[in-house]
Amino acid sequence: MRKILVVLGICVLLVCMPMITATPAVSKYRGLMPRLVSRAEGTFTGVFAEKNETGYNILGSISGDYSMGSGPFGSFSGAWEMDDESAEGEFSGYIVSRFFVGQYNITGSEQTGQFIGLFKVNETEFKAISLVFTGENHLVRYALGTIDET
Repeated sequence: MRKILVVLGICVLLVCMPMITATPAVSKYRGLMPRLVSRAEGTFTGVFAEKNETGYNILGSISGDYSMGSGPFGSFSGAWEMDDESAEGEFSGYIVSRFFVGQYNITGSEQTGQFIGLFKVNETEFKAISLVFTGENHLVRYALGTIDET
């Protein structure tokens, strides 16, 4: 089931690609449109969390590198760690316009999962929301942090 959802998500991205690329680059509503990271390489740091009625419940930290290739395509990789040090691991994936898709693992375990989501960059800060697929079910996670473009 999880693989079907990931494949379905990728297909939706591919179908929506003409609409994304046809969007005008300059708009009077520019403040409402997410900015892409510049066509460069850089690093990011931040936290991942669950949203609740009072705000965000911070679960752990993330850090990593990203690289934007030609056009709207790029890649990223990094590490994550729970605040209570109960688990840690690595993640990597691909950027397609304002979407990302990737895979994560848990260090010392054979456990892996996939995620797909959207991101928004405002100056040097980023916000992301993703649907994370685990072995048992799926979860919604939020990431908040800063980027350092080089």
